[in-house]
Amino acid sequence: GTSITEAHISTITDSIILLRYVELYGEMRRSLTVLKMRGSMHDKDIREFSIDDKGMHIGKPFRNVSGILSGQFVYRSKSELDRLEGLFADDVEIAED
Repeated sequence: GTSITEAHISTITDSIILLRYVELYGEMRRSLTVLKMRGSMHDKDIREFSIDDKGMHIGKPFRNVSGILSGQFVYRSKSELDRLEGLFADDVEIAED
């Protein structure tokens, strides 16, 4: 298989960075995400990157879209994102001693 866990690669590596071409709005773009970085609270966003004569440039995260890496791209409006975030809001209060 092509899965990272099927090949047991995840258990023997400290860091896994996924570079992939994705199609958004009929354009091919390059994406980068850090799948694993042992011992680090790394950024989990999927970001666009470009390469030119000055090197590699990491751009802003893709926003208002989901399914980028699966190939099943779905646009999410800002109001839909706000609604979804509201479903998972932290309503738990921590008591102080």
